[in-house]
Amino acid sequence: MATLSVIGSSSLIAYAVFQNIQKSPEIRPLFYLSFCDLLLGLCWLTETLLYGASVANKDIICYNLQAVGQFWRLEGPRLR
Repeated sequence: MATLSVIGSSSLIAYAVFQNIQKSPEIRPLFYLSFCDLLLGLCWLTETLLYGASVANKDIICYNLQAVGQFWRLEGPRLR
């Protein structure tokens, strides 16, 4: 699910940038939501990769990533 989120939001951001429509008032909220979704998906992917790895202080790293992910989950709707 995180992979699809990253792919989808990246494609929307790339389309908006290459077509130079990110400054349009109709597209700007979608652009910001896609950006937040991209960062949230990257947090989820990082957590998934760390879950199976043997890393020192993995619990602290995963906790901090979860906090950052929660921030992006809550911040996305506020950017509209």
